Amino acid sequence: MSRTTITQQLAFSILMVIVAMALTVGCGKKPVTGGKAGALTDSTLPGAEEVIKAATAKDYPKAMQLWADLRAKVTDNEQAGQFTILTSELKFKLLEAPQSDAKAQEALGLLRATTIGR
Repeated sequence: MSRTTITQQLAFSILMVIVAMALTVGCGKKPVTGGKAGALTDSTLPGAEEVIKAATAKDYPKAMQLWADLRAKVTDNEQAGQFTILTSELKFKLLEAPQSDAKAQEALGLLRATTIGR
């Protein structure tokens, strides 16, 4: 084989790879948009948004009570997954509170103690 033929084959191969990549762009999974990163907006776990609202309003005892009530109501795998997301969001809200907020720190300790065995 001549050097020109090898170069032409290499160029053709590279061109085919580029064409294949161009055809597959956009065929992947689209990211979820809108809401709270898609986490609890279409929740099948009634009351999940109230937990986050209470934590956002810095009513940590109410948030923890609502969270505990929801924990007892989880009935299937989909709800269990959403409850895990809710627990993470609640934990992040509690971590955002200042260290000097005793109620937030107490709620965070309770949340950690409750979920440590899972």
